[in-house]
Amino acid sequence: MYSHIVMTTGVSLFAFQNVFGKWTREKNYFLFNNGRPNPHLHEGETEEQATRRWLHDAQLLLAETSLDPQRVSAEYTMLHALRRQNKLDKQPSVDLFHSATLGGKLAAQLLAKVLEYEFQANVKLHEIVIDINVDRVQLNRQIGDYMKKLGDALMYGYPLSTCFAPIGGYKVMTSFGYIVGAFHGYPTAYVHEESQQRLHIIPPIPLDIPTAFFEKYADFIRRLRQEDLIDYESLNYHEREVVDSYPALFDVDEGCVCFNPFGEFLFKREQYRASLETKVMVSDSVLRFMKSQQANKKFIPKQIALLMEKAKKDCDSDRGELYHERSVDSLKGKKLQYHLYKGASNGRHGDVFRAAWDYDKSKDVLRVNYVWTDHELYEYEAFSKGRGLIKDEGEFTDITSDVYREI
Repeated sequence: MYSHIVMTTGVSLFAFQNVFGKWTREKNYFLFNNGRPNPHLHEGETEEQATRRWLHDAQLLLAETSLDPQRVSAEYTMLHALRRQNKLDKQPSVDLFHSATLGGKLAAQLLAKVLEYEFQANVKLHEIVIDINVDRVQLNRQIGDYMKKLGDALMYGYPLSTCFAPIGGYKVMTSFGYIVGAFHGYPTAYVHEESQQRLHIIPPIPLDIPTAFFEKYADFIRRLRQEDLIDYESLNYHEREVVDSYPALFDVDEGCVCFNPFGEFLFKREQYRASLETKVMVSDSVLRFMKSQQANKKFIPKQIALLMEKAKKDCDSDRGELYHERSVDSLKGKKLQYHLYKGASNGRHGDVFRAAWDYDKSKDVLRVNYVWTDHELYEYEAFSKGRGLIKDEGEFTDITSDVYREI
């Protein structure tokens, strides 16, 4: 009996032969090109307006219509087939992964209403961004992020009580979805829309990477995560050997090496984070201050996480915040060991966030030497005394795991 369903969804709900697809065309809510199931907005209409009107009317139709299980959508057919075979819990939880396209969002929102109405399901929507117009590294990272989110949803359940059905959406969503399921030991469910009696269960093929592999090549993996692309010709013999031997993890494109989507997914997992992600160290002063902020204990780790992201990217648009000491007259000309970060100015509890920091790119380590959440105290200590900017405020402690929990 399945109490949890994880599905990828597409736009089959808008197919012309399906009840909502036919009705949407007849009422001219959206434009469709050459019979394709991808809706487009009418000229002059906003997405928000069109979505609200269509969803409202579709729910009225849902209440008035007896649905033909073969004329709703592929996702609906899947749940109906499970119920017919007494494999579906009475009030299942359903995770729907959909694309960020207009059709993907519309279909998922209405499908959630249909599943709630017909199956008393508790539905959660997950929007996935996969843009084929970006470069290879960015696309692989987007697919890897999708795989990570899908894996997280599967890890909330167990194969005996969770039905995994990557049946809709982009082909990469279904194809890489199977890999995620197999990696976590989940079979894949599929049903013929024209024959609800035929439910296929595709067993998972065991996938794993030996621990010894990671231990041996951790430095190279870490470097590739930092640099995104590395010239193949610059690799040493052992690095070339691992790239050539593990095409399941790496892409070689135009003479450059990068992670493929499975590599992106694999090395985002918790077991590798501490070894691969940017290390975050805080001084004794910061650690004591964090421990004193139990009523607002997540604020500082979240702000440090934002600082880390900006420090690593070092974009022109962020440099005024990252190197705020450059605009402070009283600090100009002084020899400073740390930079001054101007973060949040109106935190959830009315806090500000300022920090003395530095980032060692070669070691991929962020050090936070001092923090302030009181603006007057910050101006007095930092501007007048250079507190936290000139010398270390005690020994440093690794809080990497605390920071990454907030990302």
